[in-house]
Amino acid sequence: KTGMIVCYLKSAPERGAANAELIKLIAQACGVPQVDVGLIGGLTSRKKRIKIASIDTPQDFLQAIGVDDQLKLF
Repeated sequence: KTGMIVCYLKSAPERGAANAELIKLIAQACGVPQVDVGLIGGLTSRKKRIKIASIDTPQDFLQAIGVDDQLKLF
């Protein structure tokens, strides 16, 4: 496991538009407010590091986005 997820964004990486879209996407997927999601690394890179204030572990993140439910389908 690499601890990475892949997100495809529509916004261009100009003036922070793609970063804002990523924060909104992750917040919606996790069911948390956007203010709980922050970029802690990779502000201008394709690879980002994020912190979600209300989620403590990678397992909690996977549960929040519903990975367990998706795996049950297969």
